[in-house]
Amino acid sequence: MTISFGFEFEFDVLDDRGNYVGHRCCFHRPLASDWDYQEDLTATVELRSPVFTNLQQAVDSIAAQFRLWCNEFPNLAPYAYNDPGRSLGQHMHVGVPDRALSSRQKTRIGLAVAPVYPFLAAIHAQPIPSSRGLYSRYCYCFTRYFDFTINRRIPADHYAEISDSHLGTVEFRIFDANIPQASLTNAFIITSIAKKFLNGGNDFIANLNLSNYRFERENALRYGLTGIDIVKSLRYIRSILGNIALPNIASIRELLYLAAKYGINAYNVYSMLRINPFNYFRVMFMNPDKFLENLIELCDDSQRSRIVRWMFEAREICTLDELIGMAIASREALMQRVSISNRAAPSGVRGISRNYVRECLEGLRYHISRIDGVPGLTPHETAEVIADLLKRHGDGYVSVRSPDEIINERARYYVLFVYDSNARISHILGCIAVDMRDGVIARLVVDRRYRRLGIGRILVNHAISVLRERGNRPIRCAIRRENAASLSLFKSFGFRVVNGDDRCYHLVLD
Repeated sequence: MTISFGFEFEFDVLDDRGNYVGHRCCFHRPLASDWDYQEDLTATVELRSPVFTNLQQAVDSIAAQFRLWCNEFPNLAPYAYNDPGRSLGQHMHVGVPDRALSSRQKTRIGLAVAPVYPFLAAIHAQPIPSSRGLYSRYCYCFTRYFDFTINRRIPADHYAEISDSHLGTVEFRIFDANIPQASLTNAFIITSIAKKFLNGGNDFIANLNLSNYRFERENALRYGLTGIDIVKSLRYIRSILGNIALPNIASIRELLYLAAKYGINAYNVYSMLRINPFNYFRVMFMNPDKFLENLIELCDDSQRSRIVRWMFEAREICTLDELIGMAIASREALMQRVSISNRAAPSGVRGISRNYVRECLEGLRYHISRIDGVPGLTPHETAEVIADLLKRHGDGYVSVRSPDEIINERARYYVLFVYDSNARISHILGCIAVDMRDGVIARLVVDRRYRRLGIGRILVNHAISVLRERGNRPIRCAIRRENAASLSLFKSFGFRVVNGDDRCYHLVLD
């Protein structure tokens, strides 16, 4: 049985200065053959592809459509990532040509894909998505909508992450979406699983543990690939498909390679290289068969050798077994680094190597959350770590607090941590306290072992962002006179000294 699939691409529009253009013009034209435009209130543009029956056909059609679009608008670019207040999506419909799937067929496909869906979401989504991606009806857990009784009709719901569709297909929806290369990677995995089940090659129906599914799904959306067990996901795919060959499409191999070896996706790489978004999205949408090769001309000389090395290493991974082997080796190397670091750490202090922290920061494999959002730690345990940071790693002006005082304090504490999904351990590297009512950054402390890696800058930037989202103007802080490093850090964000006393400077950011 031939499997068909198609995409819905939602995107905003940027000009060559990096500014949103919005709905001021009619950006849905021109359209290539069989492509269509759909009105969407959540995006500037939504384009619907024709029905595809193989990946190469999809690559060629996507390239043709977006080359036509970019040539029509040479000073504009499709923008498919989410900034604060935006939530875009790329949706995929899976079915068979010329007829609707039966309810039983839809259920089999949905249940078969569900255990690996968090992995697909982590490949596709930004690591820290908009709140809509976690909490609103637009991305509810699909189990709210699926009827697991095979012979009964599946209720349709446009907002479910895996749902029935009036088109007679199964719709897979991932918000806070990505470039077409990620959609093609997901299409390879989902259509391969669907084909196996619809052709009767596997009678297995996933025994879905709903609580585990919800936990893994939320980790994927909240923490990206670092929040899930990649080896487990790849092994699940192999249990259904066997040791299949990876498609001869460079972008798919490259994104799977980056996921297996480094636990990063396309958004991580884009952010790490700090590429001009106008140039990035134009080249990615017009050349969906490539990812790393597209980056070579966009990144600076200091990054180019790394991209070339990744590109050649990805070419050597030809089968699913080789991909799994790489993921296992990468996980074992990580565990060894963590183990060595913990053995070298002082008694009672968990640590990870400075080089590993640097890798995580450069690859954007870190997370910032409130004290109730750290995996593996209760709020009180997180508060205990913060109290220890303030006591052991503060500069003397930072007030020492007990865990209970931290929990009950008016200021909000945000922690920066690295999450090891295999050991389910969170390593907290620093924290910042923010008084939302008065617009004050109250405390900033970074573990001494990991200073001068940019953790303080990340935390200050996050604090400024959350205060500005609340409309705080101005933003204030106090820096001890002897703390030249912190004074320089805050001044680099535009803070200016307005007054002071014998102990500290008072700074303001207007």
